[in-house]
Amino acid sequence: MSKFVAVVFDLTSVHSLVSCGKWLKEALKVNPQSPLIFLVGNKMDLLSQASLAEMDRMASRTAARLEAEYWPVSALTGENVTEMFRRMAALAFSRLLCSEMNNRQQPISIGTIDISRKQSTKDLRKKNNCTNCNI
Repeated sequence: MSKFVAVVFDLTSVHSLVSCGKWLKEALKVNPQSPLIFLVGNKMDLLSQASLAEMDRMASRTAARLEAEYWPVSALTGENVTEMFRRMAALAFSRLLCSEMNNRQQPISIGTIDISRKQSTKDLRKKNNCTNCNI
C-alpha cells in the first residue's frame, strides 16, 4: 500500500479544485491504510500574484477539509516540486521509523549482553569468572 496520496489539481481551474474531494475518496477506496494526503496545485506559473493568492486561500480551505497538506507547484518551472517530494519522503520515513519503534517488542541486544539492563562491571566479571578482564 502507498504511504501517501497526492491529489493534483489545476490551479487555473476552480472546477478541478472542487473535484479533489471526489478524487481523494476514489484513491482511499484502494488505499485504506491511512496514507499521508497531499493536495497539489499545479500550473502556478500561469497565474498572476493576485490570482495565485486567491486560489491558495481556496486550496488551503480544501486541504484543511481533506486533512491534507497543500503544495502549490509548477511542473513547467519546477518551482516547489523538489521541496514537495522531499517533504513527502521525510514524512513517509518519519512515519516508518515511528512504526518500527512502536512495533519493537524485545530489547536491543549485542551478542548475549542485554543493553536494556544495566549490569555493573563487577557483575559481568563474576558472571564470566574473569577477574583480570577489562570489561
